[in-house]
Amino acid sequence: MARRGHTITTMNANTILLSLVGFVLSGLVAILVAYFSVWAFGVMVRPINYIDELKKKNVGMGILMASVLVANGLILKQVLFPFLSCIRSSMQQGLSTTEIAKVIGYGVGYIALAQCAAMGSLFVGMSLFARLTRGINELEEIRANNIAVAVTHGAVIIVIGLFLADGLSGLLAAFVPSPSFDSIRTFGK
Repeated sequence: MARRGHTITTMNANTILLSLVGFVLSGLVAILVAYFSVWAFGVMVRPINYIDELKKKNVGMGILMASVLVANGLILKQVLFPFLSCIRSSMQQGLSTTEIAKVIGYGVGYIALAQCAAMGSLFVGMSLFARLTRGINELEEIRANNIAVAVTHGAVIIVIGLFLADGLSGLLAAFVPSPSFDSIRTFGK
């Protein structure tokens, strides 16, 4: 009986460790995604200096930036799950620290690729929408602090992000190795 309790305690410790690693990695990814999203936003709205606009309390620019952050977060949240699952599987399979570090390094590349794809897709979507609405220059209106245009354009960006999330996640999941299961026992067989 004591052995069974030991197994449960070991399983709980492993679960706690795996959860803690996932939590820390998720937090780090969130910070990096936010940072690179803001940087990429600056590239997307050139020649407008978004920092100067924010310092001038341009609410429209803040709404647009927030929309890009939310959309990118929605996309990358979907992409993060396969990465964390791969790390959990690697740890559960008893891989060495070096092998797990290799998996994490591979995952960092995966997340970087996802970040580039997400921001590129949002930029293309934002540009296409701007071309479709020929009667208005959205960025100039937002630069002039037109809140209505900022809210509308921001909502379009979030909708684009919602639609892209599953598609990009499925595409990039092909790059994440799936764990192999040598044998699976069901119902005690």
